[in-house]
Amino acid sequence: DVPDGLRISVLDVAAGGSTPALPVEAGGAYAVVVDGALVADGASAQPGAHRWLGEGEVLEAGAGPDGARVAVLQFPRRSVAPA
Repeated sequence: DVPDGLRISVLDVAAGGSTPALPVEAGGAYAVVVDGALVADGASAQPGAHRWLGEGEVLEAGAGPDGARVAVLQFPRRSVAPA
């Protein structure tokens, strides 16, 4: 993490485990399944699947039977140009 909110995280989740509660701050984030599968709300997300998480949302999902690797790409805070 840096003061402007930019963050890149890679989460390795064991088979049958859950992602740690990772709150999204700053300008929102994409969560991308890199390997394995994530399961949430009865649906499975395979490698290449991605989801937008807005500021204040929390990434919460379970890993499939082979576990999962997830990249979380958080955008920095928007700066407002002086008028």
